[in-house]
Amino acid sequence: MPTDRAYRVLVLLRRLAVAFGLVLAVGIATPSQAYEAPGPRWPGTTIRYFETLPKSYDWSLKKATQAWNRSGAKVKFRKVKSRSKAQVVVRFGDTHGYGGYASIGRQRGAYVHLVRGKLRVEDRAYTGRLIAHEFGHVVGLDHARPGGCKLMEAGWPTDCREPAQQGLYNCRWLAKDDIRGAVKLYGGRVRLSKLFCPQEQKPPQLQDVRFSGGDTVDSPLTVSWTAPKGVRTGSQVEIGVYEASVCHGGTSDNRYGGAVVPVGAQRWVDDSYVAQENGTYCYEVRIVNRWGLGASPIRQQVTRAAVPPAPPVIGGIVEYPDDYYDYSVEVTLPGNASLHVDAAQQCTTSYDPSRWSMAEPLQDGRWGLYDVPIGPACLTFYAVDGDGLASAPVTRQVVHSPRP
Repeated sequence: MPTDRAYRVLVLLRRLAVAFGLVLAVGIATPSQAYEAPGPRWPGTTIRYFETLPKSYDWSLKKATQAWNRSGAKVKFRKVKSRSKAQVVVRFGDTHGYGGYASIGRQRGAYVHLVRGKLRVEDRAYTGRLIAHEFGHVVGLDHARPGGCKLMEAGWPTDCREPAQQGLYNCRWLAKDDIRGAVKLYGGRVRLSKLFCPQEQKPPQLQDVRFSGGDTVDSPLTVSWTAPKGVRTGSQVEIGVYEASVCHGGTSDNRYGGAVVPVGAQRWVDDSYVAQENGTYCYEVRIVNRWGLGASPIRQQVTRAAVPPAPPVIGGIVEYPDDYYDYSVEVTLPGNASLHVDAAQQCTTSYDPSRWSMAEPLQDGRWGLYDVPIGPACLTFYAVDGDGLASAPVTRQVVHSPRP
């Protein structure tokens, strides 16, 4: 950091260089003020420029132009189609190792040079800010003291706020001090832009969104939709599965499942573990652009019930098959199910896991029953799966006689 005296000498040398049509490649930080506006200013209020950049730079160049034209300073950039009518030429050129390089203030042959390269869409906001910075030199500003997210800092601006929401960027490229420097040269007043802008406008809402199935674990939920017209490249459909409260205005970070699929798929089937779980869930569907900025979500609450196992098939019943069991019964069970048997004078109407089963497995699909009450009795059979879900009951009436 130079001393004040050394700084004044360097500023004087720089201004002399500008006066003779030269350009200093590296700006000098000011100790006493945030901006540095050596000029000289352009006559009038319009700076005409001609550009030879590829079409992929159009967005960045447009945003850089708008940043200055809406700053409140009485100076505007206007693109012209003829090089002979331009005061500044914007093109690829020698940048002395920097991303961009420009002449300072009014001078013959004024230019903005950008490093040659293919511009990716995800870099266009960065490039737009870079062009706006070089336009600041053309206006007549030199590099400013770092801090405060100033456009005219020598490096990438510091102390800039970042958006909390996806798909936005900090579009307030000109800070107060940047505009004050231009106002010093051209007049006007500071007019700050809004702080955050979308990288791309929100996509249109999905149409004809339908939810079908999903009421049982063997009927997975299917989401279908119609792709809207005018969807931009890179847009996708984002599907999330949350707690049921989200469908009623609640918020939750508990995302149980979901997917990101192409808009053109127009259909998604939930085959995740959630599709096999009982309970009530909130399914959220929305279209998002390539930056993650989405339309308003469409939500649907889904209550999924487990499918009970098939009832057992009851065959022959033999009383007192041996000295231990009261009955033996032939039983065919669905896969991965066990048998639960109640025996009482009245038929039970529902499965109660707190009751002990009165059955034990024997061989060859037969089961032994014990503790059957003497006299008329009802045997109630249930197939029970691994999650404790019981089938519909199957009953058999017997008259149990005393053991001979």
